Amino acid sequence: MKKFLTVLTVLFSMTFAGAALAQDPAPAPASIGFAEVGLGLGGCQGDCDHVDPSVGISVGGFYNVMENIAAGVNFRYQMYGTDSGSLSSMMFSAEGRYFFPINPSMRAYGALALGYDKMSMEIDTGFGTVEADDSALFVQLGGGVEYALSPVMFVGGTLRYQLNSWDDSEGDFNDWLLSVSFGYRF
Repeated sequence: MKKFLTVLTVLFSMTFAGAALAQDPAPAPASIGFAEVGLGLGGCQGDCDHVDPSVGISVGGFYNVMENIAAGVNFRYQMYGTDSGSLSSMMFSAEGRYFFPINPSMRAYGALALGYDKMSMEIDTGFGTVEADDSALFVQLGGGVEYALSPVMFVGGTLRYQLNSWDDSEGDFNDWLLSVSFGYRF
């Protein structure tokens, strides 16, 4: 019971500390859009038994369609390690985001993207290296949060899950990425 009360007290204190920090926000100016760069750690789900976690980098540009809606494009490169070679993926997508204001300096969002994924593989065999490429269309679901560092700069975090449409011969290989991003409003 003491552990439960201690955890409850800590959570209650954190709630009030967050509310106190939110009293002096850096308000975001009216902007026409924003650009962001992200770096993250990802992985795969499905037919990827011998694929290690990946490092991914993304670059995107967005236009504010309405106060809480932004649309834009995103490029992401993800590099996986495998037991017998390497696997990399370049993804281009059109993305839409809907923002939920939390306080004047913080907002959460949900995201939906449609895109194209080009995957390159290098597999080391006992007889040499085999190279192959493949591509697929994808739907990506995601969500994140942004915190204003200044009126034009922000930092954020994003979780993305990507459903790929590979041919039947490639099997089922879907990506996820948890990333930290830095952005600039213009």
